[in-house]
Amino acid sequence: MSRINLMRNRFILAFIILCLFLASIAYSGSIVNSRHDMIHVTYADPTMDIGGIPAYINDYNKEICVYCHTPHNANTMAPLWNRNTPAGPYGIYNSSATMDAATGQPNGLSLACLSCHDGTIAVDSIINQPSSGLIATPGWHYQMKLLGPDNCGLCHTGAIGSGHDSRASYLGIDLSDDHPISIDYNDLTTQFGTEFNTPPDLSRGWPGNDIKLYFGYVECPSCHDVHDPDIPPFLRISNADSALCTKCHMK
Repeated sequence: MSRINLMRNRFILAFIILCLFLASIAYSGSIVNSRHDMIHVTYADPTMDIGGIPAYINDYNKEICVYCHTPHNANTMAPLWNRNTPAGPYGIYNSSATMDAATGQPNGLSLACLSCHDGTIAVDSIINQPSSGLIATPGWHYQMKLLGPDNCGLCHTGAIGSGHDSRASYLGIDLSDDHPISIDYNDLTTQFGTEFNTPPDLSRGWPGNDIKLYFGYVECPSCHDVHDPDIPPFLRISNADSALCTKCHMK
């Protein structure tokens, strides 16, 4: 191989490595190609594509953000929210053996998460289509639930070729076996100060992409960053050695 060809091949290899590196930066910590990217999930299996539109979900011009957000006429329970509010009511965590504080129904940002994860509203059921002024129309609607002919788990079972197991993301309306949400963390630190760590900001929690409070309340996104899949399942910080748990709990 001539010296010129060797240099050219090295240049091509270096260019490919650079492109891969830049691509990893572009998609690292991004909702793109994550489980919250409904377009990626939808088109992962081309055999399910019928006439350009998947048989099991509205693709909305392949816009990623529209499944949750809209710039106009949004639901106010979350920033520019493009989904309806789930009706509930929910069974809540109320174990007297492990918890002394009172818990109530989910609200705010936690309800926004439950608008998909409780299985009562279809994943592709939104308020506004991406085209200006158009209200979303009925179509193929599959829900994040376990039973029935219209549940995501019919195909997404975790088996080879089926994509991720959507059944693991289904919470339902019985949250009695899930961590309490929509609870006032400041009340916890006041009443049970020896059991909970005090955050630097009593309203917002810990700085950076650490554990968050929302006006002092613990909500689903306190521990989960829905736009960043780097630490499964969308955790804000790693739970290695229970680091996420002990950020709040003194154990």
